[in-house]
Amino acid sequence: RRNTIRDVCFDDRSLSTSSYNAGAILVQHFLPDLKTAYPQENRDISILDNTIEKIGGCGILAISAKGLTISGNKISGTQQVDCDQVGKEMRISSKAAISVNYSSDVIVKDNIFGPRGPYCRQDVSENNGVKQP
Repeated sequence: RRNTIRDVCFDDRSLSTSSYNAGAILVQHFLPDLKTAYPQENRDISILDNTIEKIGGCGILAISAKGLTISGNKISGTQQVDCDQVGKEMRISSKAAISVNYSSDVIVKDNIFGPRGPYCRQDVSENNGVKQP
């Protein structure tokens, strides 16, 4: 709550096809076995009233969350780097300012989006991928 984050997430490791951490604020679950379903073990988390500017990847990247609230954040200039393939090996997408992956009961409201970075595809995206085993 009420953090200011600028000029982060430009590291090559954060932006690789096997990355699961390409964002300024992360809710994540490391999944060593890619054949299993993503569990929703990150629960009841709120990301509120932050300022996020000029980020290599996402402003907020969420993976495997249940009961997540993302509200009142000011986000601009995300995806300064081409993120279309980031996380592909991990089955995640990180193409939006707020990218939510394999999550349920997510509330995204009252966020303010400034100018997008050159590779930002949209303000908010949701990826639940293919049906998992």
